[in-house]
Amino acid sequence: MHPVCAEHPALAEFHARHADDPDFAMVGIVRDDTEEAARGWVEDKGVSWTTALDPGDRAALDFATTGQPETYAIDPTGVVVGKQLGEVDVDDLEALLARARGTG
Repeated sequence: MHPVCAEHPALAEFHARHADDPDFAMVGIVRDDTEEAARGWVEDKGVSWTTALDPGDRAALDFATTGQPETYAIDPTGVVVGKQLGEVDVDDLEALLARARGTG
């Protein structure tokens, strides 16, 4: 199973915990896939957070990504304050969120 698929339950649980928080945003960046395939996956999995395509791999270049999946925590000023390469679980995501909020 592709790592992005494997971590989907953790992402969904984490998003559900924080979706109503006005100071929280979660964005999935789709890379190396077509719009049609990405749309189908989002619909099939019931993804409820924002997803965006990365035409020209601009975000991948800007974040100097090395592979998938990768997860970034960005603070309110737009500074990347944490990142994890590879699959994440809910505890990893909570720790990244705490760093983004300056509490971890």
